[in-house]
Amino acid sequence: PPASTAVGIAVWALALGLLALGLWHVVSTPELTLLIGGAGAMVGAAMVDGNRHGTGLLIGVATAATFIALVLTQRPVSVRTDRVVIAVVAVVATLGTLPATLIWFARQAGIATGLTLWVIGAAALAAARSSSVRLTVTAQFLGGVALVGGAALTGAQSIAFATIFGATIAVILVVLATMPNHALLSIFGSAGLLVNVPWGIHHFFPGEGRVPLLILVCGVLIVGVAVWLSRLSGELHHEFHLHLRHH
Repeated sequence: PPASTAVGIAVWALALGLLALGLWHVVSTPELTLLIGGAGAMVGAAMVDGNRHGTGLLIGVATAATFIALVLTQRPVSVRTDRVVIAVVAVVATLGTLPATLIWFARQAGIATGLTLWVIGAAALAAARSSSVRLTVTAQFLGGVALVGGAALTGAQSIAFATIFGATIAVILVVLATMPNHALLSIFGSAGLLVNVPWGIHHFFPGEGRVPLLILVCGVLIVGVAVWLSRLSGELHHEFHLHLRHH
């Protein structure tokens, strides 16, 4: 097993070297080199995962996160075709590693895992305000997903903590959505409220008597969210239009 782990790390490092060569365009086929380098890095992480499950998962997720960062930032990827190739690799790598990683670590430390994901989401939202980020709407989308998902993931260890924390984050996102160029966050804030408030009532008010309360609260939330999103629909359309026109 130690030798197999070393081989996996070697494959991973070599693949990242190929990826760098593709980014620097020192090869005749940079797009193909990027594709091979990205796929090879994930193969190397999978080899490590076969012997050291937690370590391999972390390497895979960190690699996928690096690919996402390359897509979102202005540099070092400056050629559109390179960015498309890396984006494809990033999507495949994320779907192949992130769910398994979250499930694995949430079983042992749900709150810590959820809070880690939440911190990553907060960092993505903060990065979206930076001029170095090219796809600000995408960064906001990923940040919103991580914030809401991270809060929900803590429920694997404590439902009480997850519902209170999740509802608080949802309210904060709704408030942030009132700021210019942040209307997208209203979707995640509304989703957080629709999930966490009924979930909290279900947890904190056991018994049949909670049913009328659930119906009342859910009805008010649905109407409130619908009105709120309809008021922000124009701003959402404007943000997406500017984003698509710019990129």
